[in-house]
Amino acid sequence: MKNTFLKILVIPAIAFCSCSGNTQSKETPGKSGSAVNQNLFAAAAEINKKCPIATDENTRMDSATVFNEYMITYHYTIHTVSNKDIDLAKFKGSMQSAMDEKYKTDPQLKIYRENKIAVAYDYKDKAGNFLCYFIVGEK
Repeated sequence: MKNTFLKILVIPAIAFCSCSGNTQSKETPGKSGSAVNQNLFAAAAEINKKCPIATDENTRMDSATVFNEYMITYHYTIHTVSNKDIDLAKFKGSMQSAMDEKYKTDPQLKIYRENKIAVAYDYKDKAGNFLCYFIVGEK
């Protein structure tokens, strides 16, 4: 089961993700004047242009949203499972552990680490029910 869930992981680096939806934020893009803020909003907008997009046979990236200039959230649907059919605690633990390690070590995520940007992951099941939510990186 762990290998199946590891297959659905997606590198959240901007270069690899491109998805259509709306970015959301507590701040208006550009209002803070921060280059990090503006770039994060731009990254989410680029991702959302092509969403939803299949990331593998089990998973679809639905959108990316920006909470503030220091956190981006990636929203996924795992269209092959129901939250009633899996151990939610194990699923979250496995996903969070894998993504935390990736955040710490992946060279392509260096930009997030250098700018102290947290990455949040929001997973839903095939019916749109909650599976898990977690944050890696700076908080």
